[in-house]
Amino acid sequence: MICLIPTRMMAWPPPGMAPMHQPIIPKRGLLLLQTARGDLDSALEAYRRALALDSNDLDAIQGMIDVYTAQGDYWNIAEMYERAFAVVPEIRSQKKIMKIYKKACKKANRPVTTI
Repeated sequence: MICLIPTRMMAWPPPGMAPMHQPIIPKRGLLLLQTARGDLDSALEAYRRALALDSNDLDAIQGMIDVYTAQGDYWNIAEMYERAFAVVPEIRSQKKIMKIYKKACKKANRPVTTI
């Protein structure tokens, strides 16, 4: 797994937010556990909900890449990388990420985007 963004410790609740406001989407660690245990459908649905709330959520994009990789779904792997590129264009300069993206495009029989 190649991480798109640096991980960071996050306190919950964030400063200034009342403790009764809990996140709608389970924490990434729980989703990683679901993915590792093979509960890919549940993890994928949670990542989709996260992206519905924030289409630029790189944690959710990374999680979907992980799930699609476990499923061997190269079309969606490529699509999620393209979405990540739109959010953080600088990651296109990372050779490992581009290699994985190009491999997914080749296996999915789809063109590599150059934008």
